[in-house]
Amino acid sequence: MAANQQFRKYIDDQVNGCITLEKLGNGPSNIFKLLLDHKDKETGESMEFKELSDKAVILIIAVSDTTGMALTRLFFYLARYHACYKMLQQEIRSQFTDVEGIVSRPKLLGCKYMCACVDKALYMSPGVPGFLTYKAPEGAFIN
Repeated sequence: MAANQQFRKYIDDQVNGCITLEKLGNGPSNIFKLLLDHKDKETGESMEFKELSDKAVILIIAVSDTTGMALTRLFFYLARYHACYKMLQQEIRSQFTDVEGIVSRPKLLGCKYMCACVDKALYMSPGVPGFLTYKAPEGAFIN
């Protein structure tokens, strides 16, 4: 029970932080912003704090599961393909000088090989049942 209360407190703190940032005009453009901006079609009212907090719980659980599965797949393939691991290691170490710098979204998105590794791991082992089609970018050659 204490763990559940601690988790709910964490969620409420995150929701309060998002609301505060949004009021200051510094809120990030993400899925939670869509929830903050949402107006009920019938009443025109925004979501109350409790509803926002409940939606945040669902989002965090869903994203955690998806992220965990994506990382598991990525690490599986990197462990099997040492050359790919070495290339990724070189890219990350050249982009970041210490672990604290890894939170920079623009720098992370600048790691093209890392993004390609994540995309390929998700393509090779999608988190959804069934078969996903893959469309090569124009000019690319698939052997």
